[in-house]
Amino acid sequence: MKVLVCAGDGIGNTIQATPCIAALRTLPQVERVDLYTFMAPPGVEEYFKVKGMTVDVSRDPRRFAGRNYDLIIIGFVSGAPRAGAKRVIKCKSPIKARMQESETYFPIVRELGYTGPIPPTWLKRPSGGPVRGARVVCIGGGGKQTPVPWGPLRRYHRYQEVVDLLAKWYDDEITFTVVGKDDDTLVKGHGVWDFRGGDFREAVDTIYGSTVYMGNDCGLTHVAAALGVPTIDILGATQWRRSVPPRNVIALNVQGLACQPCQVLGKVDCEHECMANLDPRMVAAAASAVITGVEREYAS
Repeated sequence: MKVLVCAGDGIGNTIQATPCIAALRTLPQVERVDLYTFMAPPGVEEYFKVKGMTVDVSRDPRRFAGRNYDLIIIGFVSGAPRAGAKRVIKCKSPIKARMQESETYFPIVRELGYTGPIPPTWLKRPSGGPVRGARVVCIGGGGKQTPVPWGPLRRYHRYQEVVDLLAKWYDDEITFTVVGKDDDTLVKGHGVWDFRGGDFREAVDTIYGSTVYMGNDCGLTHVAAALGVPTIDILGATQWRRSVPPRNVIALNVQGLACQPCQVLGKVDCEHECMANLDPRMVAAAASAVITGVEREYAS
């Protein structure tokens, strides 16, 4: 049986399809799984290769033409390339179903005979890895305005205060790295290493080499969680149940806002209290707790 999984429109959505691929590879009738990801950054292909199974990953829909798949599974906010298939199934919207995007694949996978638990998200890990016992905090996805259908989503803009607090608490014996796009927020001082604007491989290597990662609900946050790096996910007034990666994550957001969840209620006039009111001390404390836990594990 040949299956084509069509992931969503970014690296985070693509990572949400990895539990489906992991489950499919356990089914004896499935001999091939291909992954189509139409808006993920260049260079992602190597991170989705599965040992012991034929998996073709591509951002080019022409690559899949004429393969005559038995099944095409179309994920949330995705399209399908023109490839022949005996059967095409589209996943439900995780917003309407109020579930993790990765979970929306599993009614289809269970129909094929899978009975196990939903696997975690994953990425192929780079060689090397974090320096155990080091204090490296990686920051991604800050500061910019991102237009979305339900209104402007403001990114957390108080990372500088978080960094200043951590530097004070640890007497500057801590390393900070920043990843993301050129227009993401850059924190300053304390010897910050700026890796913004680099390619995907550089971002993955930087994140994997950190003790803890913090960022908004964005693709790089899903990368960190999939790599097994302790992750602090800073959320707005969204459906956190749908947005938070399923493992290695501390989720932080402001509760009790009239506009929550904004995906369901639609665009409202607000001052982005979900971002402005999240205390930097709470974010810094979460990062510190991770660092303390890693250091205790290393010392033992």
